[in-house]
Amino acid sequence: MSRLLAKHLADSAVEARHMTASGKQSVLESKILAIRNGLLNVTADGSSVDVSAGVAAVAKNTGVYTTDGSGKGTYTGAISGDYDPLKVHVRAYQSDNGILDDVGDEVYAALTEVGGTVTASFFNSDGTTYTFATPTAVDLYFVEYVDLYQASPMDLLLLGGVSGVVDATQASALTAYQASLASTANGEGASLIGSEDAGGYFTGDNVEAILQELGAFDASLASTANGAGASLIGVEDAGDNFTATTLEDVLAELAAADTSLATNTQALVQAEADARVAADNALASDISDLQAADATLQSNIDALNTSLSSAISAEATARADADSALDTRVTALEGKVPSTELITLTATNITNKSFDLATTPSLAEAVQLFPLGGLPQSYADDFTMSGTTVSWTGLGMDDLGLVAGDKIRVYYQS
Repeated sequence: MSRLLAKHLADSAVEARHMTASGKQSVLESKILAIRNGLLNVTADGSSVDVSAGVAAVAKNTGVYTTDGSGKGTYTGAISGDYDPLKVHVRAYQSDNGILDDVGDEVYAALTEVGGTVTASFFNSDGTTYTFATPTAVDLYFVEYVDLYQASPMDLLLLGGVSGVVDATQASALTAYQASLASTANGEGASLIGSEDAGGYFTGDNVEAILQELGAFDASLASTANGAGASLIGVEDAGDNFTATTLEDVLAELAAADTSLATNTQALVQAEADARVAADNALASDISDLQAADATLQSNIDALNTSLSSAISAEATARADADSALDTRVTALEGKVPSTELITLTATNITNKSFDLATTPSLAEAVQLFPLGGLPQSYADDFTMSGTTVSWTGLGMDDLGLVAGDKIRVYYQS
């Protein structure tokens, strides 16, 4: 889309770099403005493309296409591309990014017209032909020069096409119309600008009336009266967080929720305090129980210490008595003479299951028997003593299978 901006009406709207020498002379004789047009979503395929329909749709003037920018009241946009300022800018569709050539510079285009057919040709940054390998969607932007003295007032304001050459009276009417548009008097200025309002948002049909409606609505938004202000602002609430549909009611819900939150918070704080008191009381009771148990344990320990002391004392007495008896026995033993005999069993010994020692042992329990080639024999389990006689009838030695000629070593004290 093209837009006519206020800056385009200034004397310097078209700079000297935009035209040749003859074009500059035309500026001294007329009011020329520059309009930037765009051809959007053009399919660029190969090195050129026919853009006649697109140019005709967006151009604000009709007439002779010129290639030097010198014409007045004619379409004199960047038709030739012979001058650097007149190059047509090539951009990727719906993007500010240029199309880059093999050396990384931007590709540009030039418009040419032959017999009413307008062609956009593409070039590398060095001026050589650029070719699109595959169909590519691009946007083309170019400049159109318009002579104010050769455009009718209404067509100029609506950015429409030329309706013919105007005379001095029409030019004066243009000046007067411009003054009316700039005026702040009632019925002029914004009142002269109509509004389509396809959505039916306003009752007024001109900009002035719509501004008044907006002013009244702005005052209602600022009001604190019931039904005004936040009550006029709806909320989408896509998350269904509120039941209300206006900002006023949502604020009321938030205030109620805040009050409820404060009440619940106070209840939680009180419940927490009560729980802490109950826990402290329970802890004190547990401590008291532990102290009582500790006293009972100490009493039991004291009783056990007394019992242990008594047992230790009795044990010490018993140990002293045992030591004394042992000393007596050791003294008695010290007076005995150790003896040893090697007994060779005879057939009679085997039959009687006994043999006699040379001397009576002083202590039968201390007698030790060692069958040669066998194991030591235990008193009472394997043999017994009676005076000097050693016998084993029905005892362990009965199982040794002794025969005549076997030898037994005997140790004893007499």
